[in-house]
Amino acid sequence: MTTLVTGATGFAGINIVRALAESGTRVVALDTVGANDECIRYIHDLADKIQFVIGDVLDTQSTMKLAEETGIRRIVHAAAITPSGSVESLVPTFDGYFEYVRDCTKNLSRAICVCQFVWCIRSAQKQQEARNRGKSNTTRQSL
Repeated sequence: MTTLVTGATGFAGINIVRALAESGTRVVALDTVGANDECIRYIHDLADKIQFVIGDVLDTQSTMKLAEETGIRRIVHAAAITPSGSVESLVPTFDGYFEYVRDCTKNLSRAICVCQFVWCIRSAQKQQEARNRGKSNTTRQSL
């Protein structure tokens, strides 16, 4: 069974991709940016089980075509908008973040007939709050 991982080149995504490939699962790793050298080095021993694809989960036609070509039957949706730059630049991200995730999820469910759908969400706001308190720049949340 082939698994699509969205947000595949991010920190969570690449680790999900690696874990799935190690378990013997064929993985289609989708992200808006290609796999950089660090990602390639991290999964080099599993490259035969992983197909990196540059694309956007909001593009219904491309997502449907990808599903048809690769036989995707399981999705791990880890795509997110990640903030960068100053704290002030985070505010617009928070306003549109959940709408973006909702639209991506709707699009994936329309485009692909799946057996299993796992939705991963990370709160950039909680991470920023932790940074502001002087704590670790990561937080753990259970799904």
